Amino acid sequence: QFVTTNELAERLGLHRRWLMELLRGLTAAKILVYEEGSDETERFGLTTEMAEVLENERDSVAYLGGFFVGGIMSPKFSDALVAAFHTGIGISYRERSLDQPRLLLQTKRMLGPWTRTALVPIVIAAMKGGGIKK
Repeated sequence: QFVTTNELAERLGLHRRWLMELLRGLTAAKILVYEEGSDETERFGLTTEMAEVLENERDSVAYLGGFFVGGIMSPKFSDALVAAFHTGIGISYRERSLDQPRLLLQTKRMLGPWTRTALVPIVIAAMKGGGIKK
């Protein structure tokens, strides 16, 4: 779906001028596609590939929109992440959730499409016996 800068600015409550610069930059990076027009009528939309990455959460293995859920990393989590790189031990999901509960949602949304479209129907089904033995 294509939108003008004015439409998007109104919908998001953002200043039109800064949004126009961002949209034009994303177009130059080939993340968005552009329909030529004046400053008032030019329209922007996602490329087919970026729509798969950012919109198709239901059935795209390429979906990464969940990565953007969760907010800014806290200093406590930053320190734990640095320590994990030094020790090689890593950070458990439980440790992540104690600091920022939204990170669990981020992980679920990042891995959910892959789990539904590839892990369960393809990978697990291809395992000997068609699944995990209990």
